[in-house]
Amino acid sequence: MAEVKFAGKTVRLGDERGWTLGGATRMTQLAPYVHRCIDLRAKAVASVRWLDESDNDITPSHDLLYRVEASLCVSGAAYVLRGESPEDARVLNPYTMRVETDVQRGIVGFVQSVGAQTQRFSTSEIIYIALWHPTSDVHGLAPLQVAGVDAQTALAVAQFTAQFFTEGALPPILISPPEGVAMTEADAQAVREAWRVAVQGVRNMWRALFARRRLEIQTLEVPHLDRLGMRDVDEVVLRRIAAAFGTPVTMITDAANYATAREHRLSFWRDTVLPQVARIADAWSRAYGIEVYPDYDSVDALVEQEAEKREAMVRLVQAGIITPAEARVYLGFESRADEGNSRAEEMRAWGEELAKWRRKSEARETKCAEFDSHVLPDYLVAAVKALAAQGRDPFSFARYLSVAAKAAPRPAREDEDRLVRIIVRILAEQGKALPRLDDDELVRMLREALQPYLEQQAIDAALATMAQVGFADVEAIANYAVPWATQYTYDLVRGITQTTREALQRVIPRALAENWSNAQIADALAPYFSSARAQMIAVTETTRAYSAGVEIAQRVLGDYGVSKTKLVWRTANDERTCPICAPRNGKARGKGWSDLPPAHPNCRCWVTLEV
Repeated sequence: MAEVKFAGKTVRLGDERGWTLGGATRMTQLAPYVHRCIDLRAKAVASVRWLDESDNDITPSHDLLYRVEASLCVSGAAYVLRGESPEDARVLNPYTMRVETDVQRGIVGFVQSVGAQTQRFSTSEIIYIALWHPTSDVHGLAPLQVAGVDAQTALAVAQFTAQFFTEGALPPILISPPEGVAMTEADAQAVREAWRVAVQGVRNMWRALFARRRLEIQTLEVPHLDRLGMRDVDEVVLRRIAAAFGTPVTMITDAANYATAREHRLSFWRDTVLPQVARIADAWSRAYGIEVYPDYDSVDALVEQEAEKREAMVRLVQAGIITPAEARVYLGFESRADEGNSRAEEMRAWGEELAKWRRKSEARETKCAEFDSHVLPDYLVAAVKALAAQGRDPFSFARYLSVAAKAAPRPAREDEDRLVRIIVRILAEQGKALPRLDDDELVRMLREALQPYLEQQAIDAALATMAQVGFADVEAIANYAVPWATQYTYDLVRGITQTTREALQRVIPRALAENWSNAQIADALAPYFSSARAQMIAVTETTRAYSAGVEIAQRVLGDYGVSKTKLVWRTANDERTCPICAPRNGKARGKGWSDLPPAHPNCRCWVTLEV
């Protein structure tokens, strides 16, 4: 029996008998599956290194951590006797310990009983670590208690098998004299003893028995002996014990291929071992007032997994599916100051390559010529070809790549100028018909011109946005963009023509009443058919189409299961930024805004998608 001095007290640590008290503990000695589970968990917990805030190794001894985890497995609680320093701590046998409680104060002390001797400890002397218990706030529920019935079943199976072979693996035998022959009790006892000595046990079961008189031997049939299904019972018991201890069956029996065993081993570390390490380290931190950090990089199983993750990230970066910055974030590295520049450079390179592809296609007088590129990722090449197959401009989305990378504001001028030219042409042509404006013809011309434009704008914005995620589904984008452009063009044209109609209704009656000349009428209606009005419409609706495209990208990604995304409002952040939009800059949807840009006529804002 070991004794140590603590705070002037002589403390008995207990001996081996303490670990064998009670039926539950005997199971750990007799049921191999139980012992294997406890040993695996204790060894795993003891193998993880502990670090302090300065990354110094402060791991307690392997033996201490092993005994702490073994205690938790068999009793649901561990009792660590605090020393003057962490290095002096000792684990007390849980089966010699008892928790003293008070209704008002909770745990008030601990009592150790070894034989007839008793020792009391205060709460400051013991580091008490307990597992969760469904009906107690003080005691812990041990995995061994959960597996109790199955451990007893495993023991019974082992005992049955052992006894069966001890008795010679023979069924019950009836030995009797021939019919009509009397046998005294003394004769029967002699035969019984001779049979036992001669054939009992596996070693003697093939020996011959010589008798002085003839005996009749009859085998008694045991009902359902062949149906006990010992192997099936053993397998069920194994799985239930493994589940109680959070230990994969494959780690107990090795009955798995490499891939399965490896995955099970990782699951064992993630779901069972590491939470236990964190629980013990947390108790240690509170007891000694130091910060303790389990060093997960010291776990071989996790290090191997991290290496494979990094190799996979390298392959994804090389394939152009993700950026180096995204790979760094996924692997848990700190972001770098030049990541935004790296992203912008990558997008710029893609834009230059798409420009080369466009020039080659134009030179070949085809929408999309054959083009080999080592710069463009495969999914972007496929998207270009898909756009061409749909009869759309396959390269126009390239102008938005820098926006998706958040390296520059939306290149609105080019888009607005195109739309201005379209609207000016239509309004100017209809303006010549004043005062007899053909309303239906204006509607037709605007719809035919605006719908393809808005549709292409939305698709380009969606595709450029999705490019930063490393994925693009042109068909899915179009399925959202076409209905949006169709409905919105109808609303937009209705608004334009309604405003024009109201202007005519105001001007024409007055012109007729006052006998205006055609020149006077044209001057009065000029603002409604001017380039200034066309510019206002172009700026507003280009902003709207781009915003719709980014939202479409968010919807498509959501359909594919990428749900953690947010739309963020962006402004030019210059002297022209208005009081409505300025407060929204950099804020996610739902934090000060809900409707997409434009917030007002001539709005130049846009949104970006963050994944």
